[in-house]
Amino acid sequence: MGVTLLLIAGATARVSSQPVRSRVQVAHLSRDAARAYGTWVAYLETRRGRISSAAGMPSPFWSTAEQQRWPMYNLAAYYLVDEAVPEILAIDPVGAMFRITTAFRVTAPPPATWYTNVTLTVYAVREGDTWKLANALGPNTRTWQRTTRGPITYVFAPKYPFDRARAARAVAFTDSLARAFGVPPLAPITYYLLPDIDAVYDVLGLASSVKFGAGGGLAQPVNRQLFSGTPAVGEEYRHELAHLVLAPLLTSNSSYLASEGVPTWLGGTSGGDFPTAARALAATLLARPALSLDSVMTRRYPNPITYASGAVLAAMLFEHGGTPAVKAWLQAGPASEDTRQTLARLLQRAWPEVVRDWRVRTLRYGTASAPDSGPR
Repeated sequence: MGVTLLLIAGATARVSSQPVRSRVQVAHLSRDAARAYGTWVAYLETRRGRISSAAGMPSPFWSTAEQQRWPMYNLAAYYLVDEAVPEILAIDPVGAMFRITTAFRVTAPPPATWYTNVTLTVYAVREGDTWKLANALGPNTRTWQRTTRGPITYVFAPKYPFDRARAARAVAFTDSLARAFGVPPLAPITYYLLPDIDAVYDVLGLASSVKFGAGGGLAQPVNRQLFSGTPAVGEEYRHELAHLVLAPLLTSNSSYLASEGVPTWLGGTSGGDFPTAARALAATLLARPALSLDSVMTRRYPNPITYASGAVLAAMLFEHGGTPAVKAWLQAGPASEDTRQTLARLLQRAWPEVVRDWRVRTLRYGTASAPDSGPR
């Protein structure tokens, strides 16, 4: 296999500027366990510290089948932080496989965030006469139920209360959205149903001391995957479904404000609908008078503020220019000045007027019961 780098407890290997630490006593491993362990070390070494940004970079050390199935094949690593320091904690036999547990630590001032100290689990599986790495998703969901509705294959634990009505509405929503935006119907996806966002991370092989509870989800359009950790919406997570349907419209130039704002306008966020997100943003504006559309575009704010801010802009665009205006914004440049120019052009008003109207519109949502939530 060509992998000769095996770590003894206390020894280190270099991965870019960060060492790979290990608590594993390699001398006590079986021959197969040592080879599987060496495959993981070699994989980390070839990432050169880019565990997240290189999650889709081809590798001779990863399962061929998984690389062919998922362009972003290292499903869990995408949610880690580049240059996090890895420490291999254990390698354990699980049937014919080996489970490898590694902590990724980020030096950061308090308070600790989800990314500060994350544990990642991968598996080593035999492929021919070598050992290759594989995601934890397969072993973790091997006994789960599967049912298909239209283009959506739902995957859920045996005791999960699957809601057929929601699933039917989800399919209808994707069809309606595709027609409205002139994109192809949703291609087949795999949709995982979990009780909360922590369980979503867990099924991917990730664990952190920081917990979120119910109210979140993940979509990987390139992998045709959706993970719902919000039982309140469950099978009908419209925000994440919108990401998947509208993926053909997005380019490398699409702004974050647009790519998250439009799905929030269409399907809400964190289990709540657009009216709920808009009302929360209105309350934030009243509590923080210095917050403005300009500051949202140039600073980092919590997701609820950013997402709802973009959603209000999407509603303004739709009201003024219909779906074509929303589509044009999705494809606008990411630089804040480019976005300002695009929005001013699409809304046919000077930028200071856009900023003023956005604030007025948002505050109006604070007293309205049902702001417009998109094309039907």
